[in-house]
Amino acid sequence: METIIEEECDKLKRKLCGLSRILSVSEMELFARTEVNEMLLRILKAYAEELDLAIYEDKAGRKADGMVVERRGLNRQVLTEIGVLSYDRTYYALKDGTYGCPVDTVIGVDPHQRVSAMLCFD
Repeated sequence: METIIEEECDKLKRKLCGLSRILSVSEMELFARTEVNEMLLRILKAYAEELDLAIYEDKAGRKADGMVVERRGLNRQVLTEIGVLSYDRTYYALKDGTYGCPVDTVIGVDPHQRVSAMLCFD
């Protein structure tokens, strides 16, 4: 995760340093907000997918919890304050006979939620 954050910060730094002209404060504000939001979405995507992979790779833990992989790479999109967060996750059959994506629970996204709680709060 640390590497991803470092890479994203380096990309942002290169974009800011590589501007071809002087921007007004308003232009810089818009540019910075857009770039930072896109960077945060990429970091959140990597975070969710890294957690999903950790759950997937913990075969002993999954077996103990009665979780069986049904499908991998199931896409999820949630509208947030900073844009649309899109990430892939794994869908499991659970021991109680239901199905779900544990990573959604871990990161606080409800099964049918399409809008983040922070966006709803505003």
